[in-house]
This record gives sequence, C-alpha cells and structure tokens, in this order.
Amino acid sequence: MNLTPKKAWTLAAGYIGLIYVGLYFTPFLSTFLKERELLVSFINYSYLLAGAFLFSILYFIFKIRKPESYGMIGVLLIFLIAAIIRMELSTDRLHFLEHGLVYILIYLALRFTNSGMQLVGRSIFLCFLVALGDEAIQGLLPNREAEWNDFWANVFAYYLAAGLVGIVEYFRPHYGKAG
Repeated sequence: MNLTPKKAWTLAAGYIGLIYVGLYFTPFLSTFLKERELLVSFINYSYLLAGAFLFSILYFIFKIRKPESYGMIGVLLIFLIAAIIRMELSTDRLHFLEHGLVYILIYLALRFTNSGMQLVGRSIFLCFLVALGDEAIQGLLPNREAEWNDFWANVFAYYLAAGLVGIVEYFRPHYGKAG
C-alpha cells in the first residue's frame, strides 16, 4: 500500500470522526453488551483487532522486518498491559487503546511534512487537541460526562504510542539519499 499524505489524513480524520460519532452510542452499546455478558469478549476482540492493525502498520507501512524490533515493541506492550490492568472500567481500557491508535495515525499523516522532534511534538499537540475535543463533546452530550481522568489517560496513551513509534523509527530501514 502506497501511503500518500491525502490517504494518511483521510484515514486519521475518518478514525477520529468515528470516535466522535461513537461517543453518543457508546453507553448504549456498553449497557447492551453488559446485559448479555458480552462486554469482555467485545473488548478482547477489539484488542485483537487493534493488535492486527498495529502489526500491519509496522510490517507493511514502516517495513519493520528485524526480530529485535518486535522484542522492543513487546517490552513496551508489557508496560501498556500494566497500565491497562490498573484501570478500573473495561470501557476506559478501550478508550485508552483507541487514543493510542489516534497518535499513530496522526504521526503517519504528519511525517510527510515534518521530521524529528518537530514531528513528535506536532503529533502530540494535535492529539492533545483531539483529547480536548473528545472530552468537550462528552461534556455536551446528555448521556455522557467529561472526566479529567479520561483526558489524562488519553494523553498517557499518546505518550506511550510516541514511545512505540520511536522504537519503530529506530529499527525502520532508512534508504540512503543521493548527495
């Protein structure tokens, strides 16, 4: 897949839009799944799908082939699991995961025009705005409430995803440029 800036921004905007549209329906879906005792299965399959999505980004877009890079990513994922285990509600865990993917998508979109720490800083800043928008929309909805804990969990997810992307960039094959 040849990722262009337009495709990357479309993918990032579509995913963020999906998150924002889903804010209203999430409590209904959560209640529906809890009544049928399917919430844990739904979240486990969501993690599996997110892991497959992350692996496909690493393998096909970043072209990561070295086994030691996946070992480093595994160590970072252990930290992620440790953070997720300490979260009380399973829906908060899913919220944490979705915002980690937001960082990766925004990073992919910005890497066409930025590099280095400028790229990381701008990615985190845009993600910070997405998290503020997320909580602002939740505060406006009648069936939701904005919480600072969710906001800081989102920011923590962004920094964890930034660490993951940093490891990936370290192991990513860089092809020499002429000159």
